[in-house]
Amino acid sequence: MTIEKKPCGCGGDNGTSAGEINPVVNAQQVLLPGCTPTVSAEVCVEAEVTVTPTVVALRPTVNCVGTPSLTRCRALGYTPSPTGTCTFTFSQVLCVNIPITFDATVEATRGVVACGNAFPVAGCPDDSTPA
Repeated sequence: MTIEKKPCGCGGDNGTSAGEINPVVNAQQVLLPGCTPTVSAEVCVEAEVTVTPTVVALRPTVNCVGTPSLTRCRALGYTPSPTGTCTFTFSQVLCVNIPITFDATVEATRGVVACGNAFPVAGCPDDSTPA
């Protein structure tokens, strides 16, 4: 059985080349006991980030501008407030640095088992030649 090589995109390939026997697919090839092959998978992770503004007014400082005047505020170019308060809108551009860690947890679960040949001696013959 031949397996076509398909790029994984995770910095390597899927372990087979065109015309090679894939060791996972070929039931005749047995990996050495206790070996741990490395496999990879592409995953895309996303994070939704919400920035909520926080504005804290600290204790104001008040300074006089010029000297006291006998002229009314309207005559000086100020519009009297009907509520007795003044509301101003100030804006500030912020640079928000947000450290985000992208990672993944991996869980390996037991899959199916397929029985192969049994041998009356220690070790398994190396039968990795293509059929």
